[in-house]
Amino acid sequence: MTAALPRRRALLIGCGSYTDAALADLRSPRRDVGELRRVLREAGYSEVPSHIDCTTQQAKLAMETFLQQARVDDALNMVYFSCHGLRDRQGRLHFAFSDTEQGYPGATAVAAEWVRDQISASRSKSTVVLVDCCFSGGFIAGMQARSGGEADVDVLVQGAPEGSGVAVLTASGERDASFEDTGSAVIRLSYFTEAVVAGIGTGAADMNRDGRITVDELYEYVYHHVVKGPSPQRPRKLRMGEGSLVVAETTLVPAPAVQAAEPVRRAASPAPGAEGTTVPPPDTATPTSPLSRRRVLGGAAGAAVIGCATVLLRRWGDDPPSDRKDGSTAGPASDAGTADPPSTVLAGHTEQAWGVTFNHNGTMLASSGGDSAVRLWTPAGDKVGALYGHTGAVWGLAFNKADTILASSAGDRTIKLWDTDTHQPLGDLKGHQDWVETIAFSPREDTLASGSYDGTVRLWESGATTARATLTGHDSPVLGVAFNPAGNLLASAGKDGRIRVWKTATGRSARVISGHDGAVWGVAFSPDGTVLASCGEDRKVRLWSVATGKALAVFKGHTDIAVKVAYRRVGDWLASSSDDSTVRIWETASGRLVGVLTGHTASVRGVAFHPEGNLLATASADTTIRVWNLGGFPGR
Repeated sequence: MTAALPRRRALLIGCGSYTDAALADLRSPRRDVGELRRVLREAGYSEVPSHIDCTTQQAKLAMETFLQQARVDDALNMVYFSCHGLRDRQGRLHFAFSDTEQGYPGATAVAAEWVRDQISASRSKSTVVLVDCCFSGGFIAGMQARSGGEADVDVLVQGAPEGSGVAVLTASGERDASFEDTGSAVIRLSYFTEAVVAGIGTGAADMNRDGRITVDELYEYVYHHVVKGPSPQRPRKLRMGEGSLVVAETTLVPAPAVQAAEPVRRAASPAPGAEGTTVPPPDTATPTSPLSRRRVLGGAAGAAVIGCATVLLRRWGDDPPSDRKDGSTAGPASDAGTADPPSTVLAGHTEQAWGVTFNHNGTMLASSGGDSAVRLWTPAGDKVGALYGHTGAVWGLAFNKADTILASSAGDRTIKLWDTDTHQPLGDLKGHQDWVETIAFSPREDTLASGSYDGTVRLWESGATTARATLTGHDSPVLGVAFNPAGNLLASAGKDGRIRVWKTATGRSARVISGHDGAVWGVAFSPDGTVLASCGEDRKVRLWSVATGKALAVFKGHTDIAVKVAYRRVGDWLASSSDDSTVRIWETASGRLVGVLTGHTASVRGVAFHPEGNLLATASADTTIRVWNLGGFPGR
């Protein structure tokens, strides 16, 4: 007789119907749950309780019951969600169920932190969590934040037996959407769950063909199928524990192609207007993808819930001219070159690349990403080294004026300082209460400014471990900071739609600038310090007089959020990066569009000019860094 295998169990919870009109109904969760249940039962799971369109209380009871009934000898316990994801004012993830009120996620939704607590209290030695909702990467970020700087995540399960621990696969990043197809007459699975079902159900996720599908193989399969399809989302993974978690044993059959379809964001409300072995990509058409934007939705009692909003925008055949307040007209897009300049692709990050910056003498390029790493390169693209120490996605980067220190900021709420010669850590700066989105060194002295999702800007002096000043005034996360060339002013960009200019000597507010429609994501001073450039959720790049705060110009053309801006040292060009996967270069004097860089295949999150102005570095959600040679670029 064959000995009975330890049992595998799964709890599947989906919600597509909501009583709150602010939460749009979803088509796919019911089918997601049904199809995943089918393939898991076929894979030998002994228990697959499923719940659809349940209330928050029913969902919590189902989860607590399921996890309390886990046994230490279970081969695996799986928990799966397919629903709306909401983020509260602090950026924490919540799962929405049928009676959830969008404005009150803390009281009416299931907090991801509560789910993590139930998993921690469970007797299950092997747990896999699959999360298919907007902002689902927040589940991972919360686990990483728990370890903070106190312990490496693997230490949390040190001593556990081989093939044990917790693994989390999410449909998207912590600030990104998850999508379903609403354009088809037939209700389809969501893109993430469709890949999970195909990988397990056909056995195609058994990448090494050993008859077992590990969680790492499943992630690899899902990741490549999702990124090769029409949806812009990028799955994420966190693995804590020892050995390989086996999701299923399988008999291999050929994997079906995953059909492409028009992706529609799994929105919290409708709004108007890895590296590794590559698996065969799905057969895809080239769809016209909906373009997304982030939006802050106000709650009933002033509680803010960050939801997903769908925006269907036409793709510009011709870019509209920029609006200039001085009465001049920017040149049309047809003046810009149509061919990309040559670029070098730097591959090394295993998740989305977020930040990029050159040092002041132009000999080193630093990049950061969702893989918690800071990577160092030569401008030619040669690898110099990698810096590890953060336990969350690394977003901000800055070199001090002497190029002896590199600072990095991350989702673990810390800023780390690194010796640029030895690549060794010099210390941590702690004090922010939420992830640190952005940092900048003063060009005149070693004062470091940081902006955080806790809504504050902090100023740090060289050698100090506590902030010299905490600047308050923004009503929501701070997404960008920049010093003027003299170092006496600091600009901060807020998700509240405002730009604040501060006097660095006193920490007092010098000016508040409003004009963007929605969050402001990036700011940069012109090299002469007279103009402040900004960009944001309204897809526009705006120029402001530093002396008066008055608007000088508006550059239009991006078809999704404009994320960051950077001036060339001589001040003649301004580059803007965007979630529309492009970088646009503008002539600052006339507003003429010099050119559009189109080589990236996903959002471009970071942009930086080389000090000599002949190179431009970009960081993208497609995981790559590109260094563009602008020597012969049109308009140079």
